[in-house]
Amino acid sequence: MKHALAVAAAVVLAMPLAACSSSDSTPEANEAYCGTLDALSAEIAELTSLAQGNATVAELQAQRIAISQSAEDVAAAADDVDEAIAAEMSGAEEAFEDAIDAIPSDATLEEAASAYTAAAQDYNDALRTEFQQLGCE
Repeated sequence: MKHALAVAAAVVLAMPLAACSSSDSTPEANEAYCGTLDALSAEIAELTSLAQGNATVAELQAQRIAISQSAEDVAAAADDVDEAIAAEMSGAEEAFEDAIDAIPSDATLEEAASAYTAAAQDYNDALRTEFQQLGCE
């Protein structure tokens, strides 16, 4: 499990987020989009950190809500950058939510932490694709 957590943390830390460029949008839209990606990345990193520590299931669930709120901000900013991006981001958010919803209510903390970490890593993979498509650095 520690290896999976380390991989998830590395993915978050390695995400290029400083700037975006797209021929179909303005620099302001790109900057706003990259800012929302930064915020979402930070929320996912916090989930990974909680999963590595002694977090309760309630704390993991609260972080899930924070991630969902950041994802809504990303989707709104993506609308101003490219319509296809909004659809892809919505799909990534839905997949994350589905993975978390699939965690049984009687899961142990270790099982829940592992599932949250895997969901976060998959979400990061989807974000990374978006970064590359828009040229976020």
